Amino acid sequence: MPERSPYMASAQLIIDKLILTANSVEIDIQNAQKCIEAIGVVGRDMGYLYATCCTATREPLYQRIFNNLMLVHVNSLAALGHSH
Repeated sequence: MPERSPYMASAQLIIDKLILTANSVEIDIQNAQKCIEAIGVVGRDMGYLYATCCTATREPLYQRIFNNLMLVHVNSLAALGHSH
């Protein structure tokens, strides 16, 4: 794509940081809470994109992103001693 939407560009930056933070939860348990907060921001942006410009070719991408965010969320809660 020649240019991404500002929502996708923002989400990509947050996802990149989220990956680094998630990989360091064992070093600092507070990073689990940071992951949960980042998931909220990325989820908001992805939800907007999904609702406003979803196409048949993009829908699987959004579904994969949401599924992966859910896995990080569940694992972050577990790291903090919580479960759903």
